Amino acid sequence: AWAPPLSMPRGRLLEAVLVPRPDRLAPLLRRYLPDWDALLLPDDEALFGPGAAKLVLLTSYRQRVPVFGPGADFVHAGSVASAYLDLSDLARAALERLEARRRDGEWPAQGFAGHYSLAVNDHVARAYDLNLVERARLQRILETSP
Repeated sequence: AWAPPLSMPRGRLLEAVLVPRPDRLAPLLRRYLPDWDALLLPDDEALFGPGAAKLVLLTSYRQRVPVFGPGADFVHAGSVASAYLDLSDLARAALERLEARRRDGEWPAQGFAGHYSLAVNDHVARAYDLNLVERARLQRILETSP
């Protein structure tokens, strides 16, 4: 979903690991999870189907590595949090694109939707001793920097 190199704020490290096929996911999790503070999953239906969800969430929980993403279904299954697109987010993005077309006479450049919903699993966050109570702040960040 994302191609390295990835930029991160100063003092942070984001390591991207390419999973060539779904059957390589388990060995890669065993190899990398012990070295990571968190796991950020992209939205990839081919890679993160129902079986992979169980594998990722159970393996990461055993290693005490919180998982973020890739969507609301993962959050309900045991991921800490995720920003995801729902129908209202897509509709708002479409309306903004139509308004830009009307205003400027041309379509805006392709890009991310720009509006995301936030799902948080409080129970899982507490299990990792994570304080995610500032949801309004997280939602504002999602709105201003997609």
